Amino acid sequence: MSDLLDKLRASYAEANELAKMESLFVGKAIIPAHNELRNAGYHILKAIRDPSEIDDDHIRMAIDHCERATYDAAEAALIKVIDTLNDYLGRFKHIPVNEVVPDVANTRRLIREGTDLLIKGREHESFDLERVVAVLKGLVDAHHLIEGSLPDLNAVLERDIRLARRTLIVAGIGATSAVIGSIMRAILSTFLP
Repeated sequence: MSDLLDKLRASYAEANELAKMESLFVGKAIIPAHNELRNAGYHILKAIRDPSEIDDDHIRMAIDHCERATYDAAEAALIKVIDTLNDYLGRFKHIPVNEVVPDVANTRRLIREGTDLLIKGREHESFDLERVVAVLKGLVDAHHLIEGSLPDLNAVLERDIRLARRTLIVAGIGATSAVIGSIMRAILSTFLP
């Protein structure tokens, strides 16, 4: 019985932590995860209705609800963090992001892995909730790192835009000079022997 209650405590704590992370990251409470936690609470109350005899079946049902809440929260947060990271990486795709943010290759790998986990879903036989949570936490860390680096990334982007403009101006001046030179040669060759 003690093992079952320990598992319930751990499962509830993890689900609650991810539901809070999801709420902070997504910006609003996602109802499925919170409903699962509410249902877990219902089964906990049913399990301890008679303190002298705890109902193991209701404890197991509460654990199942906690695990579903964990996945629901992780899934919603994964969708949001992957979308946000893809936006950031897309915005800065023409600059060397790794100059500012180390290990961008690992972030891209985690995005692919998170996307694969979402596509497979929890019904897949190889579903691993611990892996989903680990990928989510890695992506949230990457998100915070990139978000904190936005001023530096924008500075590199501006630098590269200025450099591209200068290159275009110099190329334009060079092309214009070449055209003027050709016209001048043509004019001079007609008037000079």
